[in-house]
Amino acid sequence: MTTTLEYSEGKVTSMLMSGTSAGKSVNTNTMFIRNAQGIIGKIIIRNPTYLTTFTSDSIVYTVHYSPALNRYTSLINDLFYINGNTEYDSTYFTYDATGSIVQATKLIKDGSAANFKEGERNEFTYSGRNLIRCTNYILNSFNLEQSVDYDNKINPIALDRDGILLGSTRNNRRFEQSSFNNATVINYNQNGRTTSTIMSYTYNENNLPATRTNEVSIGSQTVTYFYQ
Repeated sequence: MTTTLEYSEGKVTSMLMSGTSAGKSVNTNTMFIRNAQGIIGKIIIRNPTYLTTFTSDSIVYTVHYSPALNRYTSLINDLFYINGNTEYDSTYFTYDATGSIVQATKLIKDGSAANFKEGERNEFTYSGRNLIRCTNYILNSFNLEQSVDYDNKINPIALDRDGILLGSTRNNRRFEQSSFNNATVINYNQNGRTTSTIMSYTYNENNLPATRTNEVSIGSQTVTYFYQ
C-alpha cells in the first residue's frame, strides 16, 4: 500500500492511500480544504466503499476555528445511510494552558434519543510536542488505551494539531501522527488484552527516516519513505 501526501506552502492538502491491506483493496483520499492563512475549513474523505453504507462516497467534515483563540474548536458532519437513517456528529476539543488538545469529545444524534449523546471521547497526554498516551472511551465506558514511545529524530509527516483533527474523523485513530518525533513503540490495552507494535528505522543523509519496519505479533511490515 502507498500513502502519498501533497503539500501547499508546507501544509498537507491531501493524503491518498491506495493498494491492498489484508487482501482488500484500499483507495482513500483525504483532502484538507484550507483558507489563505492555511486554516482548515473542511476535511473531505473519499472512499468508494462508503457507498455500501452511505448515500455518498465522501464524508465531509466542517471544521470550526476561532481566530480569537487561535485554535480549532470543533468539527461536524452528517452521515446519510442507504437504509434511510441519518446520524449527526459533532466533535469538540478541549485545550490545556499550553494550547495542546487534551480531549476530543464526539457527540452523536442518530434517532435513538431526542438529543445528542456522547458517543466517543479521547483523552490525550503529552511529553513536550509528542503525544504519549491516548485513552479512548465509547459511550462513556473505557475501550482502549494507547501509549507511545518516540525516538529523537524529526517525523517528516508530523501533522501537529491537524493530526488530532484527522484522528477524530471516521476510521482514523492514529493520533501519534500529530507528534514531532517518530514513534518507536505503541502499546495497546483493550479490555485487559495488551499488544504492541515495535518500529525501527533507517535514516538518510538528512537524518530523516528512509525505511521503517513494523513488528507485530503476526509478523512484520516494511515502509519506505520517498521525498521531493
